[in-house]
Amino acid sequence: MAEDRTVLSLQLSCPLYEGDCQRAMGLVDKMNGGEDNQFAYALALVPVGCYSILLARLQGEQENSSFAETREQLNQKVQKSPEKRLSAQQFGRG
Repeated sequence: MAEDRTVLSLQLSCPLYEGDCQRAMGLVDKMNGGEDNQFAYALALVPVGCYSILLARLQGEQENSSFAETREQLNQKVQKSPEKRLSAQQFGRG
């Protein structure tokens, strides 16, 4: 039986806090892509790949091609979000 995504997300917070990158990456792999709403207390859906970027940075690793794809996915979400449009309108850019 596949593990519940919410449980995996909550389990991920412990190894991230403890700096256990190997255990954290195992949980990210189990999430098998998609989106998560627990990343960096954002309370918004972000690509699960954001965790991979964070973990790679914490381990001093270089970027790879999947990082660019994840960043583009996140950028597209931000550009489409109502909050982004509201913020842009408030500052006369929308």
